[in-house]
Amino acid sequence: MATTKGTVEISRSNAKRIINLLPMMLSHQAVVFDIETTGLNARWHEIVSFAAKSPYTQQGVQTLIMPKRPQDLLKKDSSGTCAYDINGIHPDDLVGSPTFEEVYPQIREFLEGKHWVCWNEQFDVNFFDVLCDKRGFERISRTGVSCAMKLLSPLAGQRGQRRGKIVSVQVSDNADDRVRWQKLSSLAKRMGIDTKQAHNAAADVDMTIQIMQWASDNIRTLPPPSTSFTPSRKTSTSVRRNVKRASIPPLSEADTTPVPRKSRGCFPWMLFAAIATAVMPLAIFG
Repeated sequence: MATTKGTVEISRSNAKRIINLLPMMLSHQAVVFDIETTGLNARWHEIVSFAAKSPYTQQGVQTLIMPKRPQDLLKKDSSGTCAYDINGIHPDDLVGSPTFEEVYPQIREFLEGKHWVCWNEQFDVNFFDVLCDKRGFERISRTGVSCAMKLLSPLAGQRGQRRGKIVSVQVSDNADDRVRWQKLSSLAKRMGIDTKQAHNAAADVDMTIQIMQWASDNIRTLPPPSTSFTPSRKTSTSVRRNVKRASIPPLSEADTTPVPRKSRGCFPWMLFAAIATAVMPLAIFG
């Protein structure tokens, strides 16, 4: 299926998931949140920035958080990169910020009983829950969790369409269901969304909401399935076999009636009687 410049293709099944799940993620029951941390290991590292916002009311909360080991922000990993290189938060920026213990009640009030949405749910939610455990706080209850990255990465398009500005979406029956996870800032930039403050918790929350709203505006209903179908070689072979089998008509009742054995006739008995008649006088009168 040919596409115009700026139009990306997504599969019918991925489009259906977006249509079904996105309304909940944009509803008054949802909260989008993001965190910035001193590192990637939830067991050792800590949260230094938290932001959350309702996509429905646009009300939110954001705060810097003083960790127990702010110097971890400057520790280089094996690749020579530290957390400060990614999120731009320096230990000096945290001076005077509240601790996690101090902001926990405010965060809990905003998140409790809501449907949580994160760009990378596996990282953000797990990190937050582990930090609550380490600090001796009860994990905050939620009605559900959605990963915006897993749901909306198909909007990047198929192979060969993952560059340039995205103008519109086209649902295709031939598009691949498989998805390559997209970075938040990469996808947002292709949609014309401001990414200058990427890796800032509040900015990342806004980008996530704007991507969801863009998807909601551009994917509303599923088009009817395509009637064209090009069978693969394997499918074609199977079809030919089925046609060949179907060309042999089924047996009727008459065809299945047992056929009687063919009669040999009376000729052999007549021959035997003639021979006996000719031979018997000779045997008697010798």
